[in-house]
Amino acid sequence: MSLDGEEPRGSMVEAVQQEVERMIITGELEAGARISEQSIAERLGISRGPVREAFRALTEAGLLIGQRNRGVVVREIGREELRDLYQVRAAIEGELAAAALERLTSDVLFEFDLVQRDMRDALKQQDTARYFAANVQFDAILVATCPNETLRDLHRSITRKMMLVRRRRLSGVDDMKRSFIAHSHLLEILRKGDPDEVRTAFRNFILEARDRL
Repeated sequence: MSLDGEEPRGSMVEAVQQEVERMIITGELEAGARISEQSIAERLGISRGPVREAFRALTEAGLLIGQRNRGVVVREIGREELRDLYQVRAAIEGELAAAALERLTSDVLFEFDLVQRDMRDALKQQDTARYFAANVQFDAILVATCPNETLRDLHRSITRKMMLVRRRRLSGVDDMKRSFIAHSHLLEILRKGDPDEVRTAFRNFILEARDRL
């Protein structure tokens, strides 16, 4: 990946953030791994300035942390903090899904159907990377459909931190099967359109994922 040198600085900073987040999501960068400004700058073909700004933003977001004698590393999430994150996300997820019903058009449902089909194909092929990407896309559609900007921002803030451990939930075929069944159920609940049922189903989905992890 290389960025155009004439690209606005703000866009370059955002591009660096997205690339580092992608590396974390895919497991290319694991918790505790050291990450240097120079290596990312060379990877993207840019100066270290935008990388430094992106690292600062990612540190504030809770994805990176500075350590003495090691520089910047991918942050590790402890058990207690992870439990707290799941509890908060469960509450947000339920409200966000219920609010999304306001904009749940046939086009949105079609997008969900496509993602579910991708999940099914990935499961058949036992492709955990593809399945994980589809799983992330399911969340992205739900968040984008929610009309409440505050809920969207809170959800993004929580899920960004949870990226550090989220991939562990889909480490094998059994995990993918369980996830596929759960997402199929959630989609059925969304189609029914009952806010209370949606709120409960999505909240419980996150709490059950917490208990398994």
